[in-house]
Amino acid sequence: MKRTRAFFRKYRSQLLMCLFIALLVASPVADSHPYIGFAMAVLLETALLAGCSYMASGRILRFAIYPLAALWILAHIAQMQLGERWHVSPYIGLALSCSIVWGILSRFNHKSRVAASAISEAVISYLIIAVAFSQLYWILDHHLANCFNSPVPINQQSEYLYFSLSTLTTVGYGDVQPINHYVRYIAAFEAVIGVFYIAVVISRLVAGYRFNDANLP
Repeated sequence: MKRTRAFFRKYRSQLLMCLFIALLVASPVADSHPYIGFAMAVLLETALLAGCSYMASGRILRFAIYPLAALWILAHIAQMQLGERWHVSPYIGLALSCSIVWGILSRFNHKSRVAASAISEAVISYLIIAVAFSQLYWILDHHLANCFNSPVPINQQSEYLYFSLSTLTTVGYGDVQPINHYVRYIAAFEAVIGVFYIAVVISRLVAGYRFNDANLP
């Protein structure tokens, strides 16, 4: 039992990253099965909150992440009961995603050494940024006319996530294209964030390695 706890404590960030990636890959299942999607979302949020307990700043955790997480759960339950009449969970989810990224990065900047957990936390933050932009695209698509080259059904949130990931990584396959001027600028801004995020994280990791080398006997 002690070995199991020690294993999870040592590799908790890596395990959380793998779970996050697996749930994102399985997100199309959530579009066609709302209850399965709700269970997946709750599992992901529970895992992220557990991760935030040691990855994120305590002040941000108490005053932003926990309250928004509770509101998101309530909004999602109301959405399942009321249907399209109550569809506010993406708005709260956007605020929650931004708070989690803010909390993780605020502590990531103060780490004096580079470990596998630090790299995993950087990947988790990168993926949460993609999730936040996908929620923003959902909001814009339901308030602005002709956002994309083909209409996306309201329950196909995985389509926005796919577009957000391909934009953040600057891959841009071209099958989903923004045609609204505002959405185009936001997509371009996301691509800029993706490039700068990689540059900043790599420079931070290199600086951490130099710090470690300088302290070797």
